Amino acid sequence: MRAIEKQLDGLREWLGAAQDNVFHFVLGDEIVTKERQTGLDKLGIAKTAREEKIRERDLKLKMQQQAEHERMTALYRKHVLKEPDSGLVRINGIAPAAPVKERQEETAGALGD
Repeated sequence: MRAIEKQLDGLREWLGAAQDNVFHFVLGDEIVTKERQTGLDKLGIAKTAREEKIRERDLKLKMQQQAEHERMTALYRKHVLKEPDSGLVRINGIAPAAPVKERQEETAGALGD
């Protein structure tokens, strides 16, 4: 606290010496905070580019770990607990449609009889 007051006194002396300047700097005592500002920390905002990179890396790592955890959970359920796969049903018995030329030949032969 005394360091801030000392800086303010030095600033006031400097301002007093520069009275001939057009611009004046007024610093109110109520504006000066006497404790450390923690607003950015409380909001979760990075203060430096390094912090941004660290947070991005940690988020990416966490997402990768979560994906790996989900994959291992699915494997555990399938092989250890012998649970069926997810509720999706595969349809393999549907045959592809016949080509158009074969259909036309079949209908032409039936009309000629």
